[in-house]
Amino acid sequence: MNFFKKLFIRSSLNKSDSVIASLKQSFLFLVPIFIIGALSLSLKSFPITFIRVFIKTALNGKILQVLNLIYNATYGFASVYLVIILSYYESKRIKLHKDIRIFSVICSVSCYFGFMGPDIYTNKADVLDYTKMTNIFSALLVAIGCTHVFYFLYNLFFNKNSDNHSTSFERSLRAMIPFLCCVTISVIISLVIDSLLTTGNFNDLVTIVINKPFETMGATFFGGLSVMFVISVLWLFGIHGSNVFDNLLSSATGPFCITNGQIVSKSFIDTFVFMGGCGTSICLLIALILFGKTSKNKKLSKLSFVPVLFNINETLIFGLPVVFNPIYAVPFVITPLVTYTISYFATALGIVPHILNANVHWTTPPIIRGYQATGSVKGSILQTFGLP
Repeated sequence: MNFFKKLFIRSSLNKSDSVIASLKQSFLFLVPIFIIGALSLSLKSFPITFIRVFIKTALNGKILQVLNLIYNATYGFASVYLVIILSYYESKRIKLHKDIRIFSVICSVSCYFGFMGPDIYTNKADVLDYTKMTNIFSALLVAIGCTHVFYFLYNLFFNKNSDNHSTSFERSLRAMIPFLCCVTISVIISLVIDSLLTTGNFNDLVTIVINKPFETMGATFFGGLSVMFVISVLWLFGIHGSNVFDNLLSSATGPFCITNGQIVSKSFIDTFVFMGGCGTSICLLIALILFGKTSKNKKLSKLSFVPVLFNINETLIFGLPVVFNPIYAVPFVITPLVTYTISYFATALGIVPHILNANVHWTTPPIIRGYQATGSVKGSILQTFGLP
């Protein structure tokens, strides 16, 4: 326990001398992207039918078109935004060559697109499949790796004082060699990966590596419990854990597909575990409303009430913050495991019906979703039981 306290406390200090600090700052700057994208998605997927119909048909569908564009402009390119911000903060940690930081950022973005492989540029895949939220973890690896490789190569070719009294044009010429090397390396690696996976790229490889152990366990009780645990732990480090596992949980042919007939599925997890967002954040919100004493927590609970009601919890997670906070770490990890376990056995024992409607959107508020997903008021009662 003391080890985790030291880790979180040290990571939470306002110092830009660690990768953890860079990650923390990067995800804080992504909060507007998360919230705006999630709000646009919640509006177009509103749980009341006539409102959804109105949004879809009003002004010849222009309202829906606006919401779709907002979603694509935010969530749709979240991984690219992370590469930009994280690469910048990582370059700030490197004391030499401060005037070439912008080149390292551009290089990292170019490498990220280079890592997408050849198929993405021949209309065989949708580019948004590799720039959206589900690719956050691979974007994180590319941003950190490419930034440091860029500076390593720059230092290899040029001495420490090479930037003194040089113009921006001269620095851009110097950046060309390490830039070219980095992009070339990323493209070669992507071609190797493409040949190994037949049709795939670096993002696909990362997804396979992360998801493979959980695919092996399958949609069993312990398989789902393990996924819940890892998702919560990733969130504590500012990594959007549910998006890391989105491909595994959402796959139409994967082990968590509801058509396989098992209890554990993405819809089951969204309905009974992710109430208020990851970490069963609605429980945390209720605790803040009832027992919050500081003016900051009271204001935060008011600000977060509506988003958390629609399972959007970024304001709460980064506002308290829960991220890198040893005080909230244990309940944040344990609570979803408890609600998952209770919900699993309530379903297994036939107390609550299995999920019947997997198409209920994740932004649907608790209680309403419980009924819509199971077709029974027992689903709502189970959700209510999990709130305290």
